[in-house]
Order: sequence, then structure tokens, then C-alpha cells
Amino acid sequence: MSFIKKKLYIEKYVNNKYYLSFIKNTLKIKDIIDKHKVIKIFKNDNRSLVKLINYKGQKIIIKKYKTIRNSIRAYYEFLNMMHISYYNIINVPIPIGFYYIKNKFNIVSESVIIYYYLENNPCHNFNEKLVELFLTIHSKNYIYTDIKKEHFIYNDKKLYIIDIDHHLKINKYGDIKKKLNLVDLTINIPETKKFLNLDKIYYIIYYIYKNFLYIGFLIILYLYKYI
Repeated sequence: MSFIKKKLYIEKYVNNKYYLSFIKNTLKIKDIIDKHKVIKIFKNDNRSLVKLINYKGQKIIIKKYKTIRNSIRAYYEFLNMMHISYYNIINVPIPIGFYYIKNKFNIVSESVIIYYYLENNPCHNFNEKLVELFLTIHSKNYIYTDIKKEHFIYNDKKLYIIDIDHHLKINKYGDIKKKLNLVDLTINIPETKKFLNLDKIYYIIYYIYKNFLYIGFLIILYLYKYI
């Protein structure tokens, strides 16, 4: 899902390759792709490649998507990163650009997101700040659903989300969705629970919601047995 309301990039087409540059960016996307030095590879599997590179003394992340499905999703992730960064919704790595190739069927077959690298600094009150971050996200009528510690970086006295993808969503269901999002936070990162005072009813609702299909299946079996 994309939140873009206005075009925030400049697009160039060179030899069947598309280069999208964030309007706040001054670097050349093609040069970053073609002329960089790899510092470290964070991930390399059949779905994606994530590497830290050096380009003219600047540390940059290149995130390459290898499958058609993920390549299409990557485009919307880049749009969302630009929107979030441009409108200062929450702290995310500053996007630089996006690069993709279309195959002979005019389908995106390969894509790359490029953004500035953030060093993860020590934070003695990380869990408290994480709760504050979620409350800020909720105050702006969003929720974040892919809750893993490795998706949050502490840099320059700020907490950043480094994996947006389609996980930052507009909250369409009001306070109940905010509460369930906080329950999800305490389940995935239990250390945050002491900074929240959530009623037990929200945990009950959460487990019913998460196991809805399984519970529904059991009810059907029960009814089938006794009808």
C-alpha cells in the first residue's frame, strides 16, 4: 500500500533500465549501482541481497530484490520511504533512489532500493523509546506490524525503523487497532510490557483475532458433530 500523494522522484530511462531519484537526493543513481565498493553483505538468499557499500566516502545500503513478486513490492516500499521521509512522519533511513529492469514481457524482473546507512548506537533505554515510537506512530494514525528488534536502529538520539516494506499502514479501525498493535509489540519484544498498562481484554481479543481461522474451524467441527 502506498501513501504517495505527489510525485517525489525524478525518473530516467537508460538502456532498458529505469533510475528513480528521490527529489531531495543529489547523488547519481546509475553511478552508485555501477561504481561502488562492497563493505559488507548482510543478507544474500533466493529472495534478496542486502549489502553495505562505500560510494565516494559515504556508507550506503543497496537492497536488491531477486524475484518478480518482491521486485514489484520493492517499488511501493521505495514510494513509502520517500513519503515518510519527505513528510517526516517517522524516522526512516533517508532514501536515495530506486533502480529496476523490465523483462521482454514488460514486467519488473529486478529492482534495487538505495538508502543511506545508519549506524546502530547503544541505547540504555531502548525499550522505553520503542514504546514512545509506537505511541507517536499511533498519534499520526498509522500502525507498524513487522515488529522485530532488528528492524529498529538507534542513531543520533533517535529511533529509526529500517524495514518499512508494506508494514507501515494507515489505521482504519481506531483505538482498538492501536491497542492490538501495542499487544503485538509486548509479545514480540516482551521487555516493552513494563512500560505499558494494557488491559487483559486486549490480549484475549488479540489471540482470538490471531487464531480466528483455527477457532472457526474448531467451532465448525463441534457443530458438525452435534447437529
